[in-house]
Amino acid sequence: MTKILQTNLNRCWGAMQLLEATVQEWNIDLAVVCEPNIRFCKDRWLLDEAKTVALAVYGDGIELVDTGKGKGYVWLSTRDCLFVGTYFSPNADERELEELLHDIGATVSRVGKPHIVAGDLNAKSGLWGSSTENRRGAIVAEWAMEKDLLIGNVGEKPTFER
Repeated sequence: MTKILQTNLNRCWGAMQLLEATVQEWNIDLAVVCEPNIRFCKDRWLLDEAKTVALAVYGDGIELVDTGKGKGYVWLSTRDCLFVGTYFSPNADERELEELLHDIGATVSRVGKPHIVAGDLNAKSGLWGSSTENRRGAIVAEWAMEKDLLIGNVGEKPTFER
């Protein structure tokens, strides 16, 4: 089983160091890294076109079949699965979010494998445990339901902490 960690590092060097230690301690195979510090991205890191999200491959058991990227998302496929990492800035507008989700959906359809989409879309919805919902959350929730996606983070625990 592939062990995946998703995080937002806010381009912080110290957070990058903590990520490296956590990956080793928890035996992580793949990290979805939003807002990475690109000066410290290593050989097996795949960045999106805007350099706002990366897939960091740590596990030797992950054999890349294909990779790709767009603005705000990056993907890799293995023999069995498609992994998509995504980041959407809180400063961008909803039209851009809809375009991003359309592009991710097109990639998922084109590759045609079981898939995991993970990242930070700066969206709030009760579907993933938020006590409030914003317009972005409604857009993402509707998209997830249309695509028959299961939401992985649920419950009362916040997905953002400082």
